[in-house]
Amino acid sequence: MKQGKSILHGGAAFALAAAVMVILIWPSYATMTEIKGGPGGGAYNLTCPAGQFLVGLHARAGGWVDAVGIICAPYAGANRVGDINRDPRMTGGKGGGPQEAYCPPGEPLTGIGLAHTRGNGLDRQFVNTIDVFCPSTDMNQITKRCISSGEGCGSIPPKRAGDIVTRVFDYKYDQLMCPPEERATGIQGASGSAVDSMGLICGPMKASAPAPAPAPVSGFNSSFEPGIDLPGSDYRNVAMNDNYPSTCRDLCQKEDRCKSWTWVKAGLQGKKPMCWLKTAIPGALKNSDTVSGVKPVGRVIVH
Repeated sequence: MKQGKSILHGGAAFALAAAVMVILIWPSYATMTEIKGGPGGGAYNLTCPAGQFLVGLHARAGGWVDAVGIICAPYAGANRVGDINRDPRMTGGKGGGPQEAYCPPGEPLTGIGLAHTRGNGLDRQFVNTIDVFCPSTDMNQITKRCISSGEGCGSIPPKRAGDIVTRVFDYKYDQLMCPPEERATGIQGASGSAVDSMGLICGPMKASAPAPAPAPVSGFNSSFEPGIDLPGSDYRNVAMNDNYPSTCRDLCQKEDRCKSWTWVKAGLQGKKPMCWLKTAIPGALKNSDTVSGVKPVGRVIVH
């Protein structure tokens, strides 16, 4: 078994139970990151089906992360994934409001960043924020893709009033990353009325069974096609102020550099829909949450 160092907080009984569960459940290819968080809760694990990888997380959060679940997609070759599969299972409690955080269309998770609440003399008690890291994430910048209880994404700094620290919220922050040649296939940790701790399960970018390649571009030349994603070749993205994919299409047609576009519905990459403008026409994938198009030959001026 290829296994990363795993830190399980809490009593010996919990650690033993979690270790036995890992030995019984995880296949030999799995790499497990450390588990970071508090000592409470019971062990959980949520994994994608064989040949699929994590592309996002769905959760409920309030004062901290109350519950979390996984969003998967099948491997599609060249470090890409296909249609998403939202697993209805969640681990944790019933509190908080719904949230989701995704990688850009077609990308699998490479890691997560965790901020933790403090309490009862513990540096880490509950998971407070979950940042989602993807192949295109700039690790030198704070991620904008996260499950948050209100403090935003990334490491949470102390709160100040002028030069005087009025109250310090020293949230511990951890980055848990899959090995460079692997991507996330599931999550593990402990939970009760909230998510106490989390870690990742990773696997190589190789489907357990042959997966279909992206649909050939030659079969896709529509200027407006619901249910199609064109992952890659992005040169900029824009948060939309309306829910009309045609607005994204119009942006592309106004810019000489743009050859194709993909619109992503609100709630997947932020509160607003996202428009991705592209310098080429990538291979097409099916995705019910996106609309894509190819700019017609010749320049189209939109008034």
